[in-house]
Amino acid sequence: MNSSALDGMEATRTLGKYTLVRHLATGGMAEIWLAEQAGPGGFNKELVIKQILPHLARDESFTKMFLDEARLAAQLSHPKIAQIYELGQAGEEYFIAMEFIDGMDLSDLVETTASRGEVMPLGIASKVIIDVLEALDYAHDYTDRDGTPYNLVHRDVTPHNVIVSNDGIVKLVDFGVAKAKANQSKTQTGAVKGKYAYMAPEQIQSQEIDRRVDIFAAGVLFYELLAGQKPFGEDLAAVTNILTQPTPSVCAVRTDLPEAVNAVIQKATAKNADDRYIDAHDMLRDVESLLREHAGYVGDREVAAYIRQVQGLPTTRHTAAQSKARSQPQPQQDDSSPKFDHMTPEPSPHVTGTNGPIREKTQEEIMLENIETGAMPSVEMKRPAEIRTDTVTSESVLPADDGGGSNGGLIAVFAILFLVVTAVGGYLFYTMVYLKKQPETETPVVSKKEPVHHDAPKVDPTFDHGSEGVIVSVSCKPVADVYYKGKKVGTTPISTRLRQGEYEIEFKSKSVNKTKTFEVSASKLLNRVTCK
Repeated sequence: MNSSALDGMEATRTLGKYTLVRHLATGGMAEIWLAEQAGPGGFNKELVIKQILPHLARDESFTKMFLDEARLAAQLSHPKIAQIYELGQAGEEYFIAMEFIDGMDLSDLVETTASRGEVMPLGIASKVIIDVLEALDYAHDYTDRDGTPYNLVHRDVTPHNVIVSNDGIVKLVDFGVAKAKANQSKTQTGAVKGKYAYMAPEQIQSQEIDRRVDIFAAGVLFYELLAGQKPFGEDLAAVTNILTQPTPSVCAVRTDLPEAVNAVIQKATAKNADDRYIDAHDMLRDVESLLREHAGYVGDREVAAYIRQVQGLPTTRHTAAQSKARSQPQPQQDDSSPKFDHMTPEPSPHVTGTNGPIREKTQEEIMLENIETGAMPSVEMKRPAEIRTDTVTSESVLPADDGGGSNGGLIAVFAILFLVVTAVGGYLFYTMVYLKKQPETETPVVSKKEPVHHDAPKVDPTFDHGSEGVIVSVSCKPVADVYYKGKKVGTTPISTRLRQGEYEIEFKSKSVNKTKTFEVSASKLLNRVTCK
């Protein structure tokens, strides 16, 4: 993709051994870049570069804070915490090279879900919070090589700092405002670090804080994932509500949720720190219990299926619930099955119409598929003793015993084969001729628990090259219709495959009317296009 293809692209430049590919975001202290590291033998690795903002680079206090983050995060090694590769310096510029997580942060996930008029399933939200709590539990208890506690507090557990990868892996990022005993920079008296809507009362009032402020933020985050909105509001309004108002009940917004969920959130967000969970592991156990009791099993695969569905990406791995359904002779859902609302189920081998009303395949359709694939219908093989004597008798098939026992056995085998072939032929005739003449009286059967989907985008065939193309993900905020050569190809987010080359599409909605030209690069497994 060239530098003029998309807005936000910058002229390619290097920073040490890294090539900056695309600007991703700018925060209060640093800017984020997607970068590549090339090496011998075709080695190429995507990563993220976090670089202190130029106007802050000369500020000693900001530089110390930036270096604190790098030193601190580099010590932490946990699968739920984004990995730091290097603290680098190019001239007078400091930067951090860190793990690239291809997915969505929780802020985008909540916004996209709410824009569709949907809610996040309890199982998915619970699994995300469990992973965040695992990361916090590890960070809170981290000690140096001598066993001295770091007394680490993240202080900024917010949706922007939790990323869910397309593989369903949850990562806690950004320890930029974390408080630790080993930090060289010191928080100025009266300074408040973090985002108001997620701050505990003692954090807002600049009192002494400990790990329980992260527990408060995790409770706020859990509420937001389930309700699609913050419990205390935004900015200064949130400050007043956190200090003076009780935490609203999430069950008042989501009547489908059990009271046990609200109990967890209420305890996590208690005004008095002594009334909260004592640590992340204490809260984690309660969330795991309600997940088992009310949502069944949810793992990384289920989270991956959900996050891909939200982005319009293909689901490449079967979920546990889907695999269990496949193992049953006739897949049926009951009240004890795990519920994954708004997740696209894997189609059954004998179900057709996955883009419309779901119905069971007719016997004729199944038979035609069996013939095309070489699979024959199942035929019960009876032993010779079970064959009806009024159909084939030993006298009508076998000659008188003349001492040739081997010939008699051979004839018996042929007799059995004749019966099998006759049965198969009769079955084929019945399904191919008789059933075909019957009027189709079936009505589409939709499971009561089948997720409610919005209109699926009808992709213009000229904008989809199937397995021959490269995956292209098209997204827009707010949601917009996408047109190619004057024809609507879908509504964002959508995913398709295109051959290498240049394309021009249009984004249209009440607030967006923009033309975008982009180039599909065969060197990338996934090409992203946004309306920005």
